Amino acid sequence: MKTSITKIDLRQLENGTHFEFMTTCSTFFAAKSYENELINNTLKTFNEALKTEDEQLKIFISNEEVKNVTANDQLRDNCYTYLRACVKAHANALASPVREVAEKILATIDKYNLRISVGIDKETGLLRNIIDDLKKDGSFTEALTTMGMKPVFDEMERTNQAVAQAQDARDRLNEQRTVGGMAEARRATDEAYGNLCFILESAAAMFGAPFKTDIPSWNSTVNRYKANLEHKQAVNAAKRKEEEADKPKPEPQPEGGNQPKPEPQPQPEGGNSQTEGGHADVPPTEVHPE
Repeated sequence: MKTSITKIDLRQLENGTHFEFMTTCSTFFAAKSYENELINNTLKTFNEALKTEDEQLKIFISNEEVKNVTANDQLRDNCYTYLRACVKAHANALASPVREVAEKILATIDKYNLRISVGIDKETGLLRNIIDDLKKDGSFTEALTTMGMKPVFDEMERTNQAVAQAQDARDRLNEQRTVGGMAEARRATDEAYGNLCFILESAAAMFGAPFKTDIPSWNSTVNRYKANLEHKQAVNAAKRKEEEADKPKPEPQPEGGNQPKPEPQPQPEGGNSQTEGGHADVPPTEVHPE
């Protein structure tokens, strides 16, 4: 029976998968309740490292969620732009049934002189004031409903609140974040896992059961994660190969490549060793007397 724990390249696991793998390991061996002080102390150190990784992962995930601020910012910009345009259209339309109220709504909006190109935080504050002012007057709400813009107004309010909350979350994250914190936490957990594996393998070699039977059981879980990782790596490799094949191939270069043409060699005076008649120079024929 195999007494060594299957190797897996932990560095290649994504953050969430890495944490889940380590959590599964902690749960598996904690349930064994070994009566071995060294193993229990090693498992305790492993769990402490895993706790730190959990904290860093939560910060990392929250940081990913903060990216939603861009999507919400763009959506509120769109809502504001077309809400104002619609209100202005009704304010200028002589036959609009809500023309007078639309003029008041437009005046309320324009007194804040909001331009969506301003900074995120400034826009959040100005929009909040506009929204609060429009909600105070019931006739404004009725007019927006008549225009069919009440859902747009509600979505503008929702996204503005979402941006404000995301900005606050970003500030809280900046207080907790340390550069490279997630990577460092993973390295510590990997080291603690390696030590745990070493101790368990040593115990299996020295004492046999129950360690000798528990290791193959844990290997079943490791093999599953390893197979999933290898499958993902194979898919990514095939995708990269396909992308490379789709790239345009460079045009063939003429013989000699981009080398400069050789300079013409200087010729002796008189051209290419030709006489003026176009024939090669020959020595004069000697005439011998008879």
